Amino acid sequence: MPRSYRARLRGDVLEWLDARPEPQVADEAIDVDVTLRPEQPSPALSTQGRLMAEILAHLAQLPNRSTPTDPVTWERELREDRRQACWSR
Repeated sequence: MPRSYRARLRGDVLEWLDARPEPQVADEAIDVDVTLRPEQPSPALSTQGRLMAEILAHLAQLPNRSTPTDPVTWERELREDRRQACWSR
């Protein structure tokens, strides 16, 4: 099982925060896997979330048109639209 080491990236240099992986020879290269952990939400994500909230609030203010006044008529019109779409191809 691979071991995990904590480090901080500054520019293009990793600074080890805890134990260092072996071998630790100055000129010897070692392969590492780095996973970035977001500690704070990025500004783009918080802006995106705020924009989404504004849009949803605006949609909530619109009149509700999801419930047809006469379901039978609505279904007949819907079927007529489908029939016309099939014949127009």
